[in-house]
Amino acid sequence: MRGNEFYDINYAMDLIYSTLEIESENKETLPYFFIVGAGISIPEIPGAEEIITACIEKVKNRYSQNINRFEEIHKNAPEKNLSSKKYSYWIEQAYPNRINRSNYFKSIIKDSKISAANILLAQLIQSKKVATTVFTTNFDNKLKQALDLMGVSDVFVADNHLDNLSIDVSSPDIQIAHVHGSYQFYDCANLDYEVSEVTGQNGLTSVAQALRSFLQFKAPIIIGYSGWENDAIMNCLQERITYPIPYNYIWVCHSINDYYKLPGWLKECPNIKFISEYENSNKCNDKEASDKFSPYNQNESDALTIAASTFIASIIAKMKIDTPTIFVNPYLYYSEMLQKILPENEDVLYLKRWAERMRYLEQNISLTESKIQGLQLASNRKDGKQITSCMTNLVNDSLIHADCEYIYKSIIKQILSDENIFTEIEDAIKLCQSFILFIKNHKPELDSNNCTIDALHDVMFNKLLKRNYKERIIIIDDIYEFSKDYKELLEISITALGVKSSLIDDENESLNFLSQLLDMSIGYENEKAISYIRCIALSHKSLLVKNIQESCDLWMQADEILSKLNSSILKIQLLEAKAKIGSKIEDTELKSKWLISALDGVFLYKIEDNLKTYIQVMSILLSHKSIILSNYLNEKITKFIEAIYDKGYLFVDCEIILQFTEIANYYLELYKDNKKNKIIVKLGEMILQFETKMPCECKYYNYNLSKTLSNLVLCSATEITKDLKANYFQKLRALSNNNTDILLILNNTIRKVSEIINEQDLIEMGIKKDFENVKDIDELSKGYQEYHNNDYSTAEQIFSNLVTCSSKEISDLARNNLAYMIRRKESSLISPTVFELLNPIDDKNAFKHMNFILYYLETKNSGYDQCKISYQHLKEEDLDLQPVIDWWKDEITVGNEESKIALIILNSIINTEKEIELGNIDSEKYDIVLLQQLLELR
Repeated sequence: MRGNEFYDINYAMDLIYSTLEIESENKETLPYFFIVGAGISIPEIPGAEEIITACIEKVKNRYSQNINRFEEIHKNAPEKNLSSKKYSYWIEQAYPNRINRSNYFKSIIKDSKISAANILLAQLIQSKKVATTVFTTNFDNKLKQALDLMGVSDVFVADNHLDNLSIDVSSPDIQIAHVHGSYQFYDCANLDYEVSEVTGQNGLTSVAQALRSFLQFKAPIIIGYSGWENDAIMNCLQERITYPIPYNYIWVCHSINDYYKLPGWLKECPNIKFISEYENSNKCNDKEASDKFSPYNQNESDALTIAASTFIASIIAKMKIDTPTIFVNPYLYYSEMLQKILPENEDVLYLKRWAERMRYLEQNISLTESKIQGLQLASNRKDGKQITSCMTNLVNDSLIHADCEYIYKSIIKQILSDENIFTEIEDAIKLCQSFILFIKNHKPELDSNNCTIDALHDVMFNKLLKRNYKERIIIIDDIYEFSKDYKELLEISITALGVKSSLIDDENESLNFLSQLLDMSIGYENEKAISYIRCIALSHKSLLVKNIQESCDLWMQADEILSKLNSSILKIQLLEAKAKIGSKIEDTELKSKWLISALDGVFLYKIEDNLKTYIQVMSILLSHKSIILSNYLNEKITKFIEAIYDKGYLFVDCEIILQFTEIANYYLELYKDNKKNKIIVKLGEMILQFETKMPCECKYYNYNLSKTLSNLVLCSATEITKDLKANYFQKLRALSNNNTDILLILNNTIRKVSEIINEQDLIEMGIKKDFENVKDIDELSKGYQEYHNNDYSTAEQIFSNLVTCSSKEISDLARNNLAYMIRRKESSLISPTVFELLNPIDDKNAFKHMNFILYYLETKNSGYDQCKISYQHLKEEDLDLQPVIDWWKDEITVGNEESKIALIILNSIINTEKEIELGNIDSEKYDIVLLQQLLELR
């Protein structure tokens, strides 16, 4: 990710820790408070998406006898996905009265369990080390219940507007403020106008007033909150950040998509630090993650996320906050609790006896139990090495079923999902191996709770190893060696083979592993999990085999299995594979049939949930558009763009962004003459925003973006004003610097613009000068042509005239060309000299340095220092050598001897490990000793 749009968990932990450390020296009050949303109660209580789905289903059932009425209601629903308006609309349609809505929330909250995030947040605030106040948009009381469970009784809860008077920014006590009210009262705010009413309240009893007082002096840590419009919290934040704030705010985004959905005014504030998981890599074309083969593959697995519980647990570990006694030693907890509350002289219901008994059990705890407690303590502190040590100590202990289940579900499973525990990959491998050994030695106990397969699966797809594929293979091999001897673990052993096939680079080895998988699973086709894995394996194998008929046959076998599985996720994967296979078919009619069938199939599924597949399949069809009916392709692409043009937040993968820009450019070409197409402007804005999502400066994206900008400049849509076109043009001009391909697009754009607008508009748009430059470029092209026609005199005259051109790019090209001709004795000019021509050219110009080296390598001009300088410049990483290579490998143009010398130099830079052989070189013309000295610099 370029720029500082968001940060990772480690940054957040360091920020929180350092802020608390500094503030502890200066004042007693804590600098932080929490703002939390539905994300901390999920999955125990449904989130907005699940509630919307449930409400739609309720309305549908209500109008089951009047389907036209339901369709009318559905048609009138706000289109924006998961907006507050959409949520409000469907809640009101399903439950029109306030009391109905209150009762609905009672039904889903009252008997629900406490989420892990609420338990951890309770642990955090009861410690009073980070914050003591929580503002929540949730209607549930699960945070209060979690505090009750821990024996924390001194808690103030403001769940109606009168209680807001008592919320005190300077109070050291634990406070919980329900921004939208509580499900226990009728005044819970659900609908858009109800939320707006809360936002608009400004009196002493308003929650907004209480929140303002906190924002004035403290910083919020915002977790599980999506930032819906018209909300009291958003209104207060927008109001507050217009003035200097004392501490940086921390906003935890569940995924990158959630960040991109936030309003611009919020993201532009430099004092709000957005925390999100993302691929912090500058590498392109990285191998896809191994969970691509997982039989439990879900669409969400492709997106990196931060669970609310993970973030809160990280704070607990960073601040070394002890686990509440009830979770570490319930015997001690209950004995102390009973001792506190029971009368001294009476034994009510014999509870004193039970208190003594629990105290006895606590004092006589077993060695194994002590080891488990040590493991739990290490887990809570996220001490990876200590966890490994504790696991190793427990491997050979005799454990009951409940202990094994607890260790797996509460410790192993949680640790495996946290990629921030280790900095050294070797430590992560050791921990994974200790988990495998634990599972192996306690298989019977885990089997009794149906945990073995799940545990091995979690180890196989752990986040500890991230994208370290070689190291992950070590773990995959260990799992396979253990599981292959157990018939009941066939699902794991064949999954291990499948995952390994997708991690290795050798296609033949991958095919062998897939074939082994399919052979091992013969006879188990009736088991759903096995069939699922076989289907994935057949799909993968169909893409690897060379014979196209075999490829088609394998795909059809996978499709036959799929017909019995009824899995939309797997169907989408197969449709993508079908398009890839179709692109390889030579028969035009059959190719077209497979490609169209794949795209038609994809369009049966929701675009937002399957964006990657939509784009990849359409990209494949675009690359074969010559055999696809244009009306069909135009219709599909138009439908897709119209559904996605305002959903830029869905795009996080750079490869998908590149493919989408190609599709978008096709659409722009299609409709750029349509004066009433409003989508074009928003589509252009979305593509421009993608620049911040690229992991590094990407020449392919820049090239596609330049085509987009060209289309927007030439577009007839009335929504694209003259000023907007001028901005697009300036961006296109900036991209063309030191990029010949984009410069061609720029010049072609200028030519076309000059044909459709008058001279005054050219001046107003700032293009007049560029238009003059295009004339010079045409003249430069003429010079190239004359040179290739061996008319050196005319070429020399043209290049000489252009040396003084006002455009530096054109002037540099002319200087290089003229110096090239003088060096080769193809010009009769004595002045300017080669040095005088080349020296003013930018050092990022590879042709300049190649010309210098070839000039000073000649025996009569021999100059080591200048050769060395230019050679070092050519070695710079950001220098594009390909155009230079393309020019000097043309022996017909440059001559055999010069081509040989130039390619020796360039190869020495590109292939630094390869030994360079000089061969036969004209020693009378070139200084061989100097060349050898130069090559020693590689």
